[in-house]
Amino acid sequence: MSWTRSKIAVLDFEGETRTGVVEFGIVIIKGSQIISTETKQCRPRGKLQQKSTEIHGLRERDLAGLETFQKKQRYFAEIRSSVDVFCAHHACVEENLLKNSLIIGINAFALFNIFLLLSPDIKAANF
Repeated sequence: MSWTRSKIAVLDFEGETRTGVVEFGIVIIKGSQIISTETKQCRPRGKLQQKSTEIHGLRERDLAGLETFQKKQRYFAEIRSSVDVFCAHHACVEENLLKNSLIIGINAFALFNIFLLLSPDIKAANF
């Protein structure tokens, strides 16, 4: 696999184990070009801490009417199927948030592994 020819999705989560993912961004790159960027906000599972509000500028009243992260399964499946590599900005943070999130009754980290299984040509990389 040539990294310069690969379409790569880079994921970044904001949130806490208590609230789950409350915001995420995805950048799609190919070679040295940014193909697309997207940011989405999600309704928290629990109360936001003041520190999170101060750091990220996210307030519960602004997120209250939004879908939860758990409702984004199809969105992530579509992103995953459209790229060659799916990676995380700060993988240990994203992994921890995924491990503490449920998506339609299954552990979200298991879902991430399913993404890898759906694309057998993709090998997990540890950077």
